[in-house]
Amino acid sequence: MAGGEEKSFALTKAMFEMIKSNVYFKDVPDADFTAMMAKATLRSYEPNSVVMRQGGDGNNFYVIASGEVEVRSRTGYEDPLTTPDAYLGSAIRRLSVSDHFGEVSV
Repeated sequence: MAGGEEKSFALTKAMFEMIKSNVYFKDVPDADFTAMMAKATLRSYEPNSVVMRQGGDGNNFYVIASGEVEVRSRTGYEDPLTTPDAYLGSAIRRLSVSDHFGEVSV
Protein backbone atom coordinates (compact mmCIF):
# COMPACT_ATOMS: atom_id res chain seq x y z
CA MET A 1 0.00 0.00 0.00
CA ALA A 2 1.46 3.35 -0.96
CA GLY A 3 0.09 6.67 0.19
CA GLY A 4 -1.26 5.63 3.56
CA GLU A 5 -4.57 6.48 5.10
CA GLU A 6 -5.11 10.17 5.83
CA LYS A 7 -6.65 11.05 9.16
CA SER A 8 -7.65 14.40 10.56
CA PHE A 9 -6.03 15.19 13.88
CA ALA A 10 -5.32 17.86 16.40
CA LEU A 11 -1.61 18.42 16.81
CA THR A 12 -0.84 17.76 20.46
CA LYS A 13 1.68 19.88 22.30
CA ALA A 14 4.02 16.87 22.54
CA MET A 15 3.79 16.27 18.76
CA PHE A 16 4.30 19.98 18.08
CA GLU A 17 7.44 20.03 20.23
CA MET A 18 8.78 16.77 18.80
CA ILE A 19 8.40 17.98 15.20
CA LYS A 20 9.60 21.49 16.03
CA SER A 21 12.80 20.02 17.51
CA ASN A 22 13.65 18.47 14.12
CA VAL A 23 16.76 20.02 12.58
CA TYR A 24 14.73 21.38 9.65
CA PHE A 25 12.23 23.23 11.85
CA LYS A 26 14.02 24.22 15.06
CA ASP A 27 14.82 27.75 13.84
CA VAL A 28 11.39 28.43 12.30
CA PRO A 29 9.43 31.00 14.33
CA ASP A 30 6.54 29.43 16.27
CA ALA A 31 3.87 31.40 14.37
CA ASP A 32 5.23 30.25 10.99
CA PHE A 33 5.62 26.69 12.22
CA THR A 34 2.05 26.64 13.57
CA ALA A 35 0.75 27.90 10.21
CA MET A 36 2.76 25.23 8.39
CA MET A 37 1.51 22.47 10.70
CA ALA A 38 -2.08 23.57 10.05
CA LYS A 39 -1.49 22.38 6.46
CA ALA A 40 0.18 19.10 7.48
CA THR A 41 -1.48 15.73 7.05
CA LEU A 42 -1.19 12.79 9.41
CA ARG A 43 -0.83 9.52 7.54
CA SER A 44 -1.08 6.11 9.07
CA TYR A 45 0.45 3.05 7.42
CA GLU A 46 -0.15 -0.63 7.99
CA PRO A 47 2.92 -2.73 8.87
CA ASN A 48 5.01 -3.66 5.81
CA SER A 49 3.44 -0.90 3.69
CA VAL A 50 5.58 0.98 1.18
CA VAL A 51 5.66 4.68 2.04
CA MET A 52 7.83 5.76 -0.89
CA ARG A 53 9.94 4.03 -3.53
CA GLN A 54 13.55 4.66 -4.47
CA GLY A 55 13.70 6.63 -7.71
CA GLY A 56 10.03 7.62 -7.56
CA ASP A 57 8.63 11.12 -7.55
CA GLY A 58 8.91 12.48 -4.05
CA ASN A 59 7.14 15.57 -2.84
CA ASN A 60 6.55 14.73 0.81
CA PHE A 61 8.61 15.21 3.93
CA TYR A 62 7.89 12.78 6.76
CA VAL A 63 8.51 13.02 10.51
CA ILE A 64 7.75 9.79 12.34
CA ALA A 65 5.27 10.36 15.18
CA SER A 66 5.05 6.70 16.23
CA GLY A 67 6.34 3.35 15.07
CA GLU A 68 9.30 2.59 12.85
CA VAL A 69 10.24 2.80 9.18
CA GLU A 70 12.72 0.49 7.50
CA VAL A 71 14.79 2.12 4.76
CA ARG A 72 15.70 -0.19 1.88
CA SER A 73 17.94 0.51 -1.09
CA ARG A 74 18.77 -1.24 -4.31
CA THR A 75 22.49 -1.43 -4.99
CA GLY A 76 22.41 -1.18 -8.75
CA TYR A 77 24.03 -4.59 -9.03
CA GLU A 78 20.72 -6.46 -9.19
CA ASP A 79 20.20 -8.38 -12.40
CA PRO A 80 17.37 -6.58 -14.25
CA LEU A 81 16.34 -9.83 -15.95
CA THR A 82 15.92 -11.88 -12.77
CA THR A 83 15.17 -9.34 -10.03
CA PRO A 84 11.42 -8.98 -9.41
CA ASP A 85 9.95 -5.49 -9.76
CA ALA A 86 8.62 -5.79 -6.20
CA TYR A 87 12.15 -6.16 -4.79
CA LEU A 88 12.84 -3.08 -2.66
CA GLY A 89 16.49 -3.73 -1.93
CA SER A 90 18.44 -4.47 1.22
CA ALA A 91 17.56 -2.93 4.57
CA ILE A 92 20.09 -0.20 5.28
CA ARG A 93 18.55 1.69 8.19
CA ARG A 94 15.67 1.72 10.66
CA LEU A 95 14.08 5.05 11.60
CA SER A 96 11.91 5.65 14.66
CA VAL A 97 10.02 8.38 16.51
CA SER A 98 11.18 11.93 15.66
CA ASP A 99 13.36 10.72 12.77
CA HIS A 100 12.59 12.14 9.33
CA PHE A 101 12.88 11.16 5.67
CA GLY A 102 11.90 12.52 2.28
CA GLU A 103 14.01 15.67 2.53
CA VAL A 104 16.16 14.69 -0.45
CA SER A 105 13.18 14.32 -2.77
CA VAL A 106 11.58 17.55 -1.59
